[in-house]
Amino acid sequence: ELFVGTDGSEQEAIKIYDPNSSLKLTMALSPKNNAKTQIDTAIQLMNGEIDAKSDYEVEVTDVVLDYWSTPIDEFQKFLVDEYFSEMDLKQELGLK
Repeated sequence: ELFVGTDGSEQEAIKIYDPNSSLKLTMALSPKNNAKTQIDTAIQLMNGEIDAKSDYEVEVTDVVLDYWSTPIDEFQKFLVDEYFSEMDLKQELGLK
């Protein structure tokens, strides 16, 4: 079995690198990018650039992080950049 996450949080990172866990991949939605997109969209709505009564689709990006090809240091950088994490992923995984 294989589970896929969507937020790339500290808890997901720990589970992704746990060999006994089925969670092995996350489509990590960027909190910084999502927040900026939400604010930009709200401003466009307030300025009348978007019709409040119509459907409106905004594309946001994600970062795929996984057990097989993402170095732990890369996931650590994502956690620090996106979540201001102070957790040491290697230490949590017992690798230090």
